[in-house]
Amino acid sequence: AVRARDVGWSDDPGDRSARGKTAGAGLGVVLGIASVSIGNELSSEERTEVMLDLHGLHANEATEVLEEFLLSLERECFYGLAYVIVGEQKHTGTQDVARGASRARLATGVREWIHRWGYPWSERDGIICVDPLTHASE
Repeated sequence: AVRARDVGWSDDPGDRSARGKTAGAGLGVVLGIASVSIGNELSSEERTEVMLDLHGLHANEATEVLEEFLLSLERECFYGLAYVIVGEQKHTGTQDVARGASRARLATGVREWIHRWGYPWSERDGIICVDPLTHASE
């Protein structure tokens, strides 16, 4: 899907070779490099965007994967933004305990984890945007 994206999305020469590659210990995928006109004072590395899909996981599983992903991006010297897909929870079903009603919902659990570790983030339509290089330490 990433490789099939409209080629006019970016005017950066490195976009075509970067998009679709794995990132963050192989857990995520590079979406591409945003156009120079979007962030004209930013380098290509700072305009690169990656994505991790946590949709379908339970909150505790998702936070483990997210931690490994974000720390791997830091080790890989990734300077761009990470988009974390958590979904809008439209298909969570009834409040049946057998279906996970007692478990923390995915988006809530991920937001709490990101907040606890001090990552700057914003959310829209079930996608959380995170700056993987800025966070608290123990």
